[in-house]
Amino acid sequence: MSRPMTNPSDRYKKLLDSYIDGRLSTEEFCRQYDEAFLADDTMFEPALYDILNDLFVDTDALTSNPALIAERPTFYVNEKEFRERAELAAARLDRWRDGKKASGE
Repeated sequence: MSRPMTNPSDRYKKLLDSYIDGRLSTEEFCRQYDEAFLADDTMFEPALYDILNDLFVDTDALTSNPALIAERPTFYVNEKEFRERAELAAARLDRWRDGKKASGE
């Protein structure tokens, strides 16, 4: 018996929801997200890849070091800014998924 095909974005949506809902700490979310993204060999369509890769870059940019943030404020983010970016990524992912449903994919 074959398993139903799942949308490749499902695992990332669940992970984001767990973080935004407070079930995962920022540190644990970043660890799990980085592991999942780096191990994923899915050929994402460009719009989905952009969403997921932007969040991957944000996990790398997260720091509690104010000197780094001051040195490169357009790259480094603190935890509050990171949470805002994760919420934005979740909203972008929802819009992408809604577009897929609307088009019947």
